[in-house]
Amino acid sequence: MKDSETKIQETVDRLYGSICFRKGERPDVMALRELFMTGARLINRDEDPPVVLSVEEFIADMEREIGSGAVAEFHEKEIAHRTDIFGSIAQRFSTYEARFDWNAKEPFAVGINSIQLIETGGQWKVASLAWNNETDALKIPSVYLPGR
Repeated sequence: MKDSETKIQETVDRLYGSICFRKGERPDVMALRELFMTGARLINRDEDPPVVLSVEEFIADMEREIGSGAVAEFHEKEIAHRTDIFGSIAQRFSTYEARFDWNAKEPFAVGINSIQLIETGGQWKVASLAWNNETDALKIPSVYLPGR
């Protein structure tokens, strides 16, 4: 039987994989829906006030951006993480790099996804996801980005 850390890593890997897509492809919205609990929220903290979305609203925004041609491809990957687990709850600070071109040398954004997970029925589900991009005024602490 897999331990919680391994199951959480698999969930996070599927989460990132579900939003990434190459030109001519689409994100895996069915996988995205399956990863989140009913009533889950996605919160963009780069905006003020924060933008709070349901999973369906997030998918609709993503599909609108793709349909308009504003986003032709997207790649976001975890580059570091810290996970705290207590019983059937977990908090993952997932440091990421995001690119609009899979082959781009430099990301357009680096930031942290704060992912709250709940274990239910032997699976870890995302209860909420909040993100904040790094800026000149807001630097990611080295505890969340080793080697910096």
